[in-house]
Amino acid sequence: MKRKIRLLLFFLFITSAFLLLNYSITTLWGETYVDMSGNQSHTLSEASKQILNDLKIKQTIRLYISPQIAKDYPQTSQYSRYVADLLKRYAKQSGDKLSFEQIEIEPYSKEEDDAKAYGLKTFLSRDGKINLYFGAVIFNENGEERVIPNFVELRRPYLENDISEIIYRLSKGSSKNTIGLIAPEWNLYYTANGFLDGNKNLNILNKLSENYNIQVISEYALQIGLNINTLILVNPSHDLPNVSRYALDQFVLRGGNLIILTDAVDERTHLLNNDKKINQLLKNWGITFSSEITIGNLNAAESILLNGKQIKYPTWLAVKEDAFNQESPLTRNLKTLIFRSPAGIKINEKQREGVKVTPLVTLQKYNTEIDSRFIAKDYKHLVPQESTITSALYHLAVMIEGTFYSNYTQNIIQDEKAKQQMLPFLIKSVKEGKIFVISDIDFVYDENYADNSFKEDNPIYGVIPWANNGDFFLKLVEYANQNEVLTRFTPKSILPQTGLEEDFKKQAEQNFTLNLQTEQQKLDSLQGRKNSINLQTNALGNVKEYNELETQISEQEKKIRHIEYQIDKQYRAKINNFILWNLLAILGVLTLIIVMCRHQIKKRRFYKSSEKE
Repeated sequence: MKRKIRLLLFFLFITSAFLLLNYSITTLWGETYVDMSGNQSHTLSEASKQILNDLKIKQTIRLYISPQIAKDYPQTSQYSRYVADLLKRYAKQSGDKLSFEQIEIEPYSKEEDDAKAYGLKTFLSRDGKINLYFGAVIFNENGEERVIPNFVELRRPYLENDISEIIYRLSKGSSKNTIGLIAPEWNLYYTANGFLDGNKNLNILNKLSENYNIQVISEYALQIGLNINTLILVNPSHDLPNVSRYALDQFVLRGGNLIILTDAVDERTHLLNNDKKINQLLKNWGITFSSEITIGNLNAAESILLNGKQIKYPTWLAVKEDAFNQESPLTRNLKTLIFRSPAGIKINEKQREGVKVTPLVTLQKYNTEIDSRFIAKDYKHLVPQESTITSALYHLAVMIEGTFYSNYTQNIIQDEKAKQQMLPFLIKSVKEGKIFVISDIDFVYDENYADNSFKEDNPIYGVIPWANNGDFFLKLVEYANQNEVLTRFTPKSILPQTGLEEDFKKQAEQNFTLNLQTEQQKLDSLQGRKNSINLQTNALGNVKEYNELETQISEQEKKIRHIEYQIDKQYRAKINNFILWNLLAILGVLTLIIVMCRHQIKKRRFYKSSEKE
């Protein structure tokens, strides 16, 4: 009996020791979770930790969420728990530099008034009667703030990037650098939905305008202002004037950073690029390209539908990791870049002293050269005989940095009055600058990297990228503006996530897939019938049928919500069971180890007593 009591006490001791160890780890390191995701989406990256460790002024993250979401939208509720968990992790990692608050919003409350004042976006409850909130406000002790209007679950891979960037910006203060933009063929204007170009949304400019002032500059400007640190030049078929080339030349010599988008063929206009004038500058900086030849690649070619058949179109490229410079933070960890009929950049064999050209994206093999006139005329009739296989290497993006010399011998402006108002002529760089060249103007168009399905309600945060074009372009801007820590961020995953967490989610969904599809089809049918009823006739039968259908739709939506709730419940149960069984397994192993140790101790005592006898 005493032996059993001793074993029980021993087991309780082991359990208590394990719990105490777990509590100690939680207290010291703040980690109370097992990251089961395949892409470590529950773990802060080293870049985020650096931003938090470098914080000088305190910040607060305030998450606004409506409790009704848990009842009406179980899937969104599941994502909200993930967001809250990640924000808590930020607070723990920062020590006392960043605090986290979760505010539950009830209808017509002061909290709802605050959420409205911050500009948080709303969505309706299932019954359409109340507004729901799921957004955040991050502010520093100086009163400067940034808002995430609403968390979009499809943007989950970018969640850490977005939060860390906001914290970083607030740590630097509210002042914004100015980015210059020369884009003579873009019909730019600004609306409530951001920058538009001929009714075509340019979300890359919308994203930049969050953190930078964008100043549109004429191609005939005599010089670039000193307030501009980074200049973006979009050079398709437009003939670059001599005054513009002089302004660019002097801008770089003053230490300015230049991002050039050039091309072989502009896919929007099907016009060839005018490369002669821009090449005069590029050659002086260490590279050249020709718009007469469009570069393709058989290995990276995308498929198009031609005459009812899917064919590989060699100049529409989905470039993968093997083409990226893995030693550069600008391209490391990127997955896919989309190019449309690009020109090929060649690096000059002889470089000026003090100038370094770094390839960022390079097509290694299976390259093709195609006369750009065929593409400009009608790409759909392109045939293999019109392309030439080459063993030459072509670069699609490069970085040039160092000390540059002017392409001119003096100020080209003859008007003496204008000369007096201009900055002094420079023959050599007074400060090192950076030049980035991407050989495709189509690179930044939305259709090549972004899904705009959320732009009407949330034009900036709601953009869901499906390729890394925007990520890469933003990295260039941040690198040019010395925000190098931001270049280390890439989305956790663009493809569907993998790992135990995602496996549990799929298993839970599979058990209800057929039932959910059936109920959803019924709901679609009811809504279709409701939409087809013409109430303008004021017919009593129509009104009665309309009201009955509304009731049936409400009941059908409840059934679907119940299924979603069951999915979420089963998913949470699988995770909890996994953690429980792992804890029990650890306890079992510890107990076994200690029992074995006790057995060995008894064995030694027995041998010692035998030797004495």
